[in-house]
Amino acid sequence: FERVRQGLSPLYTVAVGTSKGFLRTFTTDGKLLISQRLHESKVMKIKVLSNVHATKAHPKPIRTQLQAISLLYDHVVCLLEGESFFSCSLACMQLACGVEAAPAIPELTIRKWRLQGQEEIHDVEVTGVSSASPLTPSSMLEPSIHILAVGRSPCIALYCPRSDDDSTFRSAVALASNVASKLTSAVVSFARSWWGSEPQPARTQRQAARKIEKGTRVGSSVAIGDGARRVHRVSLSPSGTLAACSDSYGRVLLFDLLSCCVVRVWKGLRQAQCGWVQHCTATGPGTGSGTGTGTGT
Repeated sequence: FERVRQGLSPLYTVAVGTSKGFLRTFTTDGKLLISQRLHESKVMKIKVLSNVHATKAHPKPIRTQLQAISLLYDHVVCLLEGESFFSCSLACMQLACGVEAAPAIPELTIRKWRLQGQEEIHDVEVTGVSSASPLTPSSMLEPSIHILAVGRSPCIALYCPRSDDDSTFRSAVALASNVASKLTSAVVSFARSWWGSEPQPARTQRQAARKIEKGTRVGSSVAIGDGARRVHRVSLSPSGTLAACSDSYGRVLLFDLLSCCVVRVWKGLRQAQCGWVQHCTATGPGTGSGTGTGTGT
């Protein structure tokens, strides 16, 4: 968004989650940039949090929203702060391209929570919304973190971690060249042990693993339980205030994060996958004045 606002071309990276808990990012031509292990279990979901599909014609966001990356593990959510991730990715990209004056790679700013009280969690959305009254001045609105988790028992739960909790930590980024050399060494070692030319190295000779933060426990503030209903997927609206949830009964539930209730139900939609289309309409001469914006599915 910031690069588009400045008239620069956007930079793209590909994020991949592994069964060992690593987040790895690559350039579009396959160069490894970042490799961080944030939890011991497999990565279940990766989502980019942004309310903006920025263009030069419309550079401003509809509302203040998080710019971050969220990762879902087994009952654990990690949130990578967008600015630190962008700075880190840019530095790693310049280093991978051999830029002599490449800046030092900054640390990643990460928040991590362990979600309590749900038997199963299949999908999450993280948003920064304010539940303040519409009469509150916009200058006084400070978005807070809301985590909407869907699964079973309860099928929908809203978590509102405190902004001053101890979930935030910083993590140094391993250089991509070091990661690549380790992967190469592992492949060569495996090949040698397979052909019997050299035994596998002992576990004691391996480098000590980086410390993995446990995360902060947080309980749900709102829970909606409905027997054996399972909600498999959730999709957040660009405004960050509505979420479309598809369940095991072939229904799509529209959940309002401000009122914390289901405001609409669509039936007969088996195994539905939901998405949002953001559109902008303008009125021309003879049809009124002003512009309007809206979202729809």
